[in-house]
Amino acid sequence: MALSTTFPFIPLAIATALAVNGTISRKLSPSGSATAFVVGFLLLAAPVRAIGISLLVFYLLATRATIYGNKRKAQLEEGFQDAGYRSGWQVLCNTIAAFFAAVLWSVTFTSNAIPWTFLSSVLGIPKGPLYDAESWCPLSSSISNGLSRALLFVVLGQFACCLGDTLASELGILSTSPPILLTTLKPVPPGTNGAISLGGTIASTAGGCIIGLTIFASLVVENSACRAEWAAILPGLVGWGTVSGLLGSMLDSLLGATLQRTRYSVDSKRILQDASVPREKESIKVISGLNLLTNNKIPSGELDLVYAPHPPLLPPPFLAYTTTSMADETPPKRDVQNHLLFECAWEVVNKVGGIYTVIKTKVPVTVAEYGDRYTLVGPLMYKTAPMEVEALEPDDPALAATLEQMRSQGVKSLYGRWLIEGAPRVLLFDTGSAFHRLDEWKGDLWNLAGIPSPPHDTETNDAILFGYLIAWFLGEYVSRQLHTAVVAHFHEWQAGVAIPICRKRHLDVTTVFTTHATLLGRYLCAGSVDFYNNLQYFDVDHEAGKRGIYHRYCIERASTHCADVFTTVSHITAYESEHLLKRKPDGVVPNGLNVVKFQAMHEFQNLHATAKAKIHDFVRGHFYGHYDFDLENTLYVFIAGRYEYRNKGVDMFIESLARLNYRLKKAGSKMTVVAFIIMPASTNSYTIEALKGQAVMKQLQDTVSEIQKRIGDRLFDHSARFNGEAKFEVAPADLISAADQVLLKRRIFALKRNSLPPVVTHNMKDDSSDPILNQIRRVKLFNAHEDRVKIIFHPDFLSSNNPILGLDYEEFVRGCHLGIFPSYYEPWGYTPAECTVMGIPSVTTNLSGFGCFMQDMIEHPEDEGCYIVDRRMCSVEESVNQLTDYLEGFCNKTRRQRINQRNRVERLSPLLDWKNLGVEYAKSRQLALRRAYPDAFFAPSGESDEEDVDYFGAGPERYHPTSVPASPRLRISGLATPGDIGTLTEEMQRLNTSDYRGYGFPRSSEDEDEGYPFPIVLKIRSRASSVHSGVSTPGGGAFKSLSERDLQKADAALSQVNGDKAD
Repeated sequence: MALSTTFPFIPLAIATALAVNGTISRKLSPSGSATAFVVGFLLLAAPVRAIGISLLVFYLLATRATIYGNKRKAQLEEGFQDAGYRSGWQVLCNTIAAFFAAVLWSVTFTSNAIPWTFLSSVLGIPKGPLYDAESWCPLSSSISNGLSRALLFVVLGQFACCLGDTLASELGILSTSPPILLTTLKPVPPGTNGAISLGGTIASTAGGCIIGLTIFASLVVENSACRAEWAAILPGLVGWGTVSGLLGSMLDSLLGATLQRTRYSVDSKRILQDASVPREKESIKVISGLNLLTNNKIPSGELDLVYAPHPPLLPPPFLAYTTTSMADETPPKRDVQNHLLFECAWEVVNKVGGIYTVIKTKVPVTVAEYGDRYTLVGPLMYKTAPMEVEALEPDDPALAATLEQMRSQGVKSLYGRWLIEGAPRVLLFDTGSAFHRLDEWKGDLWNLAGIPSPPHDTETNDAILFGYLIAWFLGEYVSRQLHTAVVAHFHEWQAGVAIPICRKRHLDVTTVFTTHATLLGRYLCAGSVDFYNNLQYFDVDHEAGKRGIYHRYCIERASTHCADVFTTVSHITAYESEHLLKRKPDGVVPNGLNVVKFQAMHEFQNLHATAKAKIHDFVRGHFYGHYDFDLENTLYVFIAGRYEYRNKGVDMFIESLARLNYRLKKAGSKMTVVAFIIMPASTNSYTIEALKGQAVMKQLQDTVSEIQKRIGDRLFDHSARFNGEAKFEVAPADLISAADQVLLKRRIFALKRNSLPPVVTHNMKDDSSDPILNQIRRVKLFNAHEDRVKIIFHPDFLSSNNPILGLDYEEFVRGCHLGIFPSYYEPWGYTPAECTVMGIPSVTTNLSGFGCFMQDMIEHPEDEGCYIVDRRMCSVEESVNQLTDYLEGFCNKTRRQRINQRNRVERLSPLLDWKNLGVEYAKSRQLALRRAYPDAFFAPSGESDEEDVDYFGAGPERYHPTSVPASPRLRISGLATPGDIGTLTEEMQRLNTSDYRGYGFPRSSEDEDEGYPFPIVLKIRSRASSVHSGVSTPGGGAFKSLSERDLQKADAALSQVNGDKAD
């Protein structure tokens, strides 16, 4: 029966499905998928269907056996990794013999079927008799002198050998009988390379037999000539398949026993994979083999003879520990006292958000502690790094060798000193130089941790490249530097990709992970969900997937669980992390600032007066034509930060301003409040009105200055002419000329305007749908004449070069009277902290990390100029009213009261100084080292070397609440210092602690405003059980109340403050 020229659509569909499945499941690289498609299509399109069917049977059985066996291997083998993500070369090696045999058979015995017609013309192979399923059997020895039979037996031998080896490897490890080493016939641990067992031998034999039976059944069904000879062909197929399966597994075992090294951990009783690095003091024995070959992800037994080079997911120098063939391998003991610190973050020398501020301000105290043992690791941004980093050559030989090795692999980096205070050493990696490895590393991340990665998420791609480069660097470094412990501290998920890689590769690196805000928490709070009341009920996987951040969430969660120590920046974030990331933080590391104290208390008051004068100039210009309020009775309040309308509490801020406006008008108050909203948004340009206002006011100021000078000159001349005889009188007409009056009138008439002062300084790109502008319109705060509250939305960063509001952010904050930050989601909150350090009162909430910190530290925070709005236990309406009450009370203060309050606020700045808060980072590193190297903290007798030092503190008394409140109430009171607020406790059961029952200083309502209450009443805890747990006071040493002499000194300092000029 002649074949017609037809296209094999069914084989094409099956081959496409197999390739797509391999790509989606991350088992095949792009080249592997393409190769699998070509090989599968040609094998399935062969005229003898037995070839394609045997391929499918081999694929299905091998895949299922691998999945089943991996579970057991993970228990027996240290550092076991799924061998997925095969390249095109590996796929071809696994089928090369069967592939060429099938192609040769099809081209030889087929004439007019696609694609064999094309291949026949290209290859020029001599033709044999055309295949006819009804006239001759492919296994007949008379066809082309037995060529057809030989080619089919090659296909049978290939698949029987591969399936036999796979079943022996994956199912043999499940055998209950102990395996023996093929070369010595002695018992060895399960998982040893080159070991054979009764179960594995039976499995390999059965695998070959199955392939033989498959080809036999297929030929009998499709070929009538074979059906007639079934009794003659059955023994040959089954026998050759059985022998091939057995020989394949035996050959693989022989190679594994001789050329592939097997290491065994005496301590963990497990086989060590090639990628495993021994732990501290771990006893390692080499059972068998030379360190010449690895599986290299090619599972076929016979083809392990082919050592296919492959781009390293784990570069060879990572295995520097394991290149020796000593019987016992014990890595050298590392020095944990003088350990090295690598702090890794995406915002190192790369200003993106708040983490940049955290790292930059923390550098001086960290450098003071570590010196040159401290290195920051970040991405190489060519726009900023060349100007901020002074390039240096590494003086550490291990570091120099590591960077040189990575450069030889094409990785670009910059090593030097960051030109900031402290001048830390910094190492920046160019992620673009490793972009060609992105697909490979994505596949490895999927195989390692099951973390998906969409192709077009640039931020995630950068994070994967950055994380793998860090892991590569750390692995290379610790394999060369063997004597000092290495601590790697990672900030946020962008750098956290390296943590699960380090854990899976068993790198001798101690890891700390700090999350400054959870990804999912930020997204959930941005929507209209009751976040804190429903925190424990969220289906985190579903919520992350619904928002398109599931892959990022997986990275963050994997980093959290794989780190030795996990910390957050506040207790409110710790509560959130426990539910969203499913791990209870080991401690809290509050964010600090570099506090510069003034020699005299009045100095910062003078800075306030100077900066406020500049804001006066802006306000005069912005409200030109409607400047009908007294600046001496004007208060400047502001809100600033990222444009997160709900998370930052802008909705509550504007609503409270509207209510404050109503109350002030109703009370007939003469006080004016100018409220600034400083939040960068998408804009086109400055508004004409905003520019014109500053221009006309500048012209008026210049004209007045010029006329003022001329009047002064005339007055001086007139006075100089007085001789004492006549009466001295000066008429106004003699001082100001008609020309001066005309010029002044022209400038004054230019101030006329027909519209109200604008509420926004820029032309917004999406004015009609901007939530801030829409709420301003809803509450009708249009800067009208009768409004006591004026509002100005400045959707841009503050800069001294700004033509409208020409102040830097720090100068602007110093010139304001009150910062208002009623955030709903604020893991820490640098803006109110900066206000505190600059001596500016602020309003925050108990849902922000800073608000919780101050509420837990100070007995009466509102007395010290830190107002805390309750957004946990109160409804939105109650919270808005509370904020409005705070604002109204602040407006009713006298100038003297505001000055005293600023003095009290400035007094709190040491609480936020890195010199005190930096100890919490030190505690987290000590805890990580204790967990990684427990033996290093104990003497040979078994007692602690540092018995008197309690790094982490016993913490205040804990209790288990009888019920959980509807909203989180993480009240950790009884804490006296910044060191205590973040005390790390391994035995922490809950985030709640009992309050300290201490003595409260008696206070009256009259004392609050006019006086200057001393001392700051901190919440104190007993030190009986934790003598050295952090600092005791902002200045160090034990906590003591201020003496009478201290009070007298403070009163003397206050008397120097000129209240009339300062405010």
